[in-house]
Amino acid sequence: MYMYQIIRKDKKTYLLSKFLSTGLLSFGFVLVILEMNILMTYMLFPDTTVMTEYYYRLVPHEGSFVYQAFSSHPMYMVQIYTFLNALAMSLFVVFSLCINMLFHFSNKYAALLIPVIVLYGIHFIFDSFPALFAYNIRMILQPRAVSALTTIITWEDVFVVIGGWIFVNLVLIGVIFFRSRDCYE
Repeated sequence: MYMYQIIRKDKKTYLLSKFLSTGLLSFGFVLVILEMNILMTYMLFPDTTVMTEYYYRLVPHEGSFVYQAFSSHPMYMVQIYTFLNALAMSLFVVFSLCINMLFHFSNKYAALLIPVIVLYGIHFIFDSFPALFAYNIRMILQPRAVSALTTIITWEDVFVVIGGWIFVNLVLIGVIFFRSRDCYE
């Protein structure tokens, strides 16, 4: 049993392994669950039915980041959204972990609710300004948004948003490293 213990030599290794394992496990878990959902959906509702007028209103706007994938085959678009949702979930999990490590909530309900409230506040700001719709991660993760919004969401917008969330997480991780530099040594 002792052979399977994880041994961390210092705080840097401990913190890095904590963030990496949390991010990677949440990404993998959500990706597997979403892929199982897609598999079951396509098994129960095959796409051999006649396309209705409603289906043609779901076609992404030309120039949007999933238009080419949808034009090739709608399943490509589904896979892009599956990957993006799993990636966003792992980014939000690491963000929540960072907030909990920075503020050390003594109340378990506060520890669960505060990261959600912070995320809601961020999304509220992006929802309040139509010029920011292309940079709202909730809009990027919604398949219907690329056909319903007048704003065209491009791959550059997706990379800016994902890169922005990665940057925020890295800044928070850096703050955690800085604040805990004397804790373990």
